[in-house]
This record gives sequence, structure tokens and C-alpha cells, in this order.
Amino acid sequence: MSLELVEPSLLLLHEDVGENYDAVARSAAAAVGAETCHLALYDAETDELIARRPSYGAASRSIPQYRFPISQAPASAQVVRTGEPYLSNEPASDPLYERSVKDRGVHSVLTVPVRHGGHILGLLYAINKPGGFTAEDVRTLTALAGAAAVTIENIRLYVEERDRRVLSESLRDVSRALVGTLSEQSALSTVLDQMWRVVRYQAAVAVVLEGRVLRVAASRGGDPVGEISLDHAGDLRATLLARKTAVLTDAATRLARLGLRGTTGRTLAAPLLTRDEVRGAIIVVFDDEHVPGPSDERVVGAFADHAALFLEAGALLRKERQARARATAVARITRMAASRHEPESLLQAVAPELLAASGADRTVVYLRPSRAQVLTAVAWGGTTPEEEDKITRHVLEPGTPLLAALLKGAPVLFQDEDNPPPAHVHPFAEATSLLIVPLGVRDQLLGAVSLVSTRRKVHFDGPAIEFLGDIAQQVALGVENARLFLALSQMASTDELTQLANRRRFTEALRRELGRARRTGLPLSLVLVDVDHLKKVNDTFGHPAGDSAIRHVAGALREARRDTDVVARFGGEEFALLLPGTDHLGAIKAAERVRVRLSTTLMDLVGQVTASMGVATWPQDGATEERLVWVADQRLYAAKEGGRNRVCGGPPPEGAPETGSTPGAG
Repeated sequence: MSLELVEPSLLLLHEDVGENYDAVARSAAAAVGAETCHLALYDAETDELIARRPSYGAASRSIPQYRFPISQAPASAQVVRTGEPYLSNEPASDPLYERSVKDRGVHSVLTVPVRHGGHILGLLYAINKPGGFTAEDVRTLTALAGAAAVTIENIRLYVEERDRRVLSESLRDVSRALVGTLSEQSALSTVLDQMWRVVRYQAAVAVVLEGRVLRVAASRGGDPVGEISLDHAGDLRATLLARKTAVLTDAATRLARLGLRGTTGRTLAAPLLTRDEVRGAIIVVFDDEHVPGPSDERVVGAFADHAALFLEAGALLRKERQARARATAVARITRMAASRHEPESLLQAVAPELLAASGADRTVVYLRPSRAQVLTAVAWGGTTPEEEDKITRHVLEPGTPLLAALLKGAPVLFQDEDNPPPAHVHPFAEATSLLIVPLGVRDQLLGAVSLVSTRRKVHFDGPAIEFLGDIAQQVALGVENARLFLALSQMASTDELTQLANRRRFTEALRRELGRARRTGLPLSLVLVDVDHLKKVNDTFGHPAGDSAIRHVAGALREARRDTDVVARFGGEEFALLLPGTDHLGAIKAAERVRVRLSTTLMDLVGQVTASMGVATWPQDGATEERLVWVADQRLYAAKEGGRNRVCGGPPPEGAPETGSTPGAG
């Protein structure tokens, strides 16, 4: 087996990525409603699957891998060969499964490939869902497989980067000194100091390449602050492209931009190269009378190589940490997407994770309200209070030409001098790089993540954009699932006939509002409403007419309520009106307005439909939910006994339930 696959499999099974593995599996199971979910790696060279849930004990304990040829699993083999998911809701009768699968408690299986860069890295299995898996589950699990792919791929990158960090034995002492230095500036300053002992220069700078800009990272004999665009660097740019140490003939016009004002003399530049990648340069200005020769080029080049090795080691360390951080971020965001049931709450929790994972300075997460054409900001991170005020007023318009790619599911990138971020697409005073990643599900744009850098050294490259796109996909699925959860919750707490809150939702509201009343000391009133003579309406005109009468009373209550009030269907013909912050007299007046409205309105066929009402108020009528409801019910009964079509209030009944109550305004 190749190192590229052996090492990730060992890491996945033995190192500290078990949390990521479990998080992906748990989130996948939760997203599709499966009993469980498993992840297996695929070794293309041996055509084998690698599976084994890790168990962590003593460090010396050997944890065997479970490897088996994919030919022994026909369903898995078909997924690997075709690259397409495979769903079986009756595996016992499926020719691709053994008949004994049912005896092992497996009733339905959904298998999807985990792919990255066109290669299948493994398989994700969802097992046992009540009622069986659906096409929607296939889409959901396929999207979640992206998280697993990122985890496995980042582990592979970690292994490669670790190997590159091994330095030549001949440079061990110098490399150790450089790696032990606390910062890039200190390390490059050390290189310049060591070089001065061998090459007596007049001034020198070390510059690092960040995007399309060369920035001064260390200086001797000049200002430590300076930068120059690579496109305007003249001979220095040519030296970097040629990857060879050379004399700069136009140094006099460039050195001032690099903090070497007033410095004259022959200038030599040596590129900082690692594995044919240009990371910057060391620029040395000699005394006026010194003409640099081949020996100078070799010495400066050797120090440039040492500096480049340090920069590479630092970059690899950053990438190693970034790979781990990204894998952990994917796991955390996947967990959040599976557990948060409110879209805005999810995005507010995700915003700091996106900021940390991207390396950006600012992030704004936008959401598309229902039927809206623009995206509004709902969460942000890394911002100042002044910026937050601008963010709340800022919108993204995906219909404009600059942002039209978002509607097609593609990210939008603005960076570098030839493509700077337009001021109207971000709310920040300064931005050198701007990446906008769409949040989309099933070709529908739900929102977008805007990532902004105000520093030149943050440059969004292809791998970073791909990684952030994978994360955005998980966030989009979480938003969609949260919206579906809210819709289902709304349906579960709504009375079908009247579209009012049902009794369960009313009970929750009463508990919540009573708790608020106790904290604030404000009154809380409850009105119980009962439709008069509904049985007579049903018997005379039929049950459809009775349903219409119920809807008629519900409509009167709905139109009379304030935004803070709660109207619910309490029972078959009984309603409840909860009035936060309303005292007893105010509640009686509110109930009386509803009563008058009903008694002065005629329904088609049925005619007049009236209602009787009982009012109770916290704290004088009861300190608990049960007592408040009981008092209101007693007064409702008194209103019925008193002739119906009236509102009844009065002193709270004492002791056991009573049938009498002093009539109020009715």
C-alpha cells in the first residue's frame, strides 16, 4: 500500500482524530434519521476496505485494523466501481447482500462514496431508518460525505507536511537555531546577522512574498517597514522568476520602497527557494567600491537557502496546524449543524468557527429571508462595534453582475491589485481580500459567508476556497434542516382547524409568561372562552357549520389580540387568551370587546354565535399555572350558569372547585 493511504488510515485509527470520525458518523446518522452510521477507508491499490472503530486505552496497546477485500462486499464494490450511492431498504432480499443481513438486525442500508479530487477515499454507511431511506437521504448523506472527505484528506496533508519538515543533516545546527527562534522576523534577522560576519555588506533586507506583494520581514541598515508590488519590482521580479541569484541593475529606484532610503552600492538579490517555490528574497547592498562576484553570490545564496528552509518549516508547521484545525472545525461545525434547530442561532455559533478556519480578519454570514431577493446579515465575527452598526444595514444582492455567480453555487473572490474588493459588496473601511461563499441546498441560495482580510498576508488560494466551500455546504445543510425543524415544530404546535396555537403550545407559553411575570412583577391575565350552544349548531346545521363557528370565534380572538398575546384552542369548543402585562380590569375589557364583536356579528346560515368567558389574573387569583387555569375555568362555568354570552370575573374562589362566581362586566 502507498504511504499516501497507509499513513492516514493509521492516523484515523490510532491518533487523536477519533473525535472527528465519531462526529462525522453521529452527524450523518442524525441528518438522515438513521440508527447508526459508519465510515470505512478505501485502499485503491489493494482494493480493500479499512474499518475499525477506534478504542483508546494505554498508549502501547495495539489496535488491529479490520481489512477485507471489497469483493466480499458486492454493494460496497458497486459504489466504488460506479461512484454512485446505493440504497437498499430490503437488504435481505437484495442480491448484493447476504440473506443473513436481516439476522444481524440490518433492515435498511444507504452507502455513499467519500470522494476528494475525483478519488474515492472511503465509504459512509447509514444503517436502519424507520420507514426506510429516501432519495432526500441520499442527497443529504452525499453532502455530509464531503465532511468525511475533508477530514481524511487533511490527515493525508498532515503526513506529507510532516515528512517535508525533515531537514538535511548537514544543516541541522543552523536549522535548529532558526526553528528555535520565536518569530519570522527574529529568524530572518538572525540570518542577516550571521551573513554579515561573512559578507561585510552596507545594508540588507529579507523580504517575503505574500500574494503579489513583497513585504520586508527583517532589515539591517534600513527601515524594517516596507513593501513593493511584485509586478513593479523590476529586476527583483526577474530574479525571482529566474530562480537565480543576480545583481539588480535598477536597485536605486527600488530600494527606497524596501526601507533602504539613501543607500547606494551594488545590490545582489538571492531568491528564497524551497522545492521550486519562491518565498521571497534576501537583498544585500555592498559598499560602493565593492563589486559582488561569484563568491558573494554563493555565500548570499547559501544564507538564502537557510532562510528558505526556515520559512518552509514555518509554513509546514502552519499548514500542519491548519490541517488539524480545519479537520476539527469541520467536526465542530458538523455537530453544530446537526444540533442547532434555529437558523440564526446556528449561524451565530458558526461565525467564529469560520473566522478561525479561514484565517480572515472579519466574517459576516448572510441569510436570505423567505421570498426576498437580497441577503441580510445575521451573524458576524472579528468586528468592532462601529463596524457592526454598518453590518446590520448592509445587504448582498446576488442578482447583480458582480455577485451573480452565487446563484449558480460558485464562490466570488476579490483580491490583488488588479481585482480589489468593491466597496459596495462589503461593509468595511478597508479590505485587501474578499471571498464570498454561497450557502446553497438543491440549487437554492439560502445565504452566503463573506470572509474579509484587511491585511495583505491573508491570501485565499484554491485549497482554502475548496475547504471553505465544503464547510459552507455543511452550514447550508444545517440551515435547511433547522428551517425544516422549525416548520415541523410549528405544525406540531398548531391547531389544524383554526391555525391557532394548540393546548401544548399554550401550556408552554403559560409556563414561560408566568416565569417572566414572577421576575418582573408585572400582572398576567388568562381568559378562557367557550362557544355557546355549539352542540345545537352541530345538531341543527351539521358539523361543518360547527367547524365554521369555531373558526369564527378563533378569528375574533385572533383579530383582538396584541403581538405579545397568545391565543390557543384549549379544547373542542374552548379557547384560551393569555395577556402578558395586563391587569384584571384590562383583561375583562379585552374579553368584553371580543364578546361584543361576536354578539354583533352574524354568520352565514348559522346566524349569531356567542361565547362565554372567565377571567383570572396573576398574582391575586393564583400563584401557579394550575390555580390560574382553575380559577378562570370556574368563572367560565359561572358565566355559563349566568345565562351565557357574558364575561365573568370576581374574587378568587376558595378551597375546592366551586360553581358560583361573581359576574363581572358581563
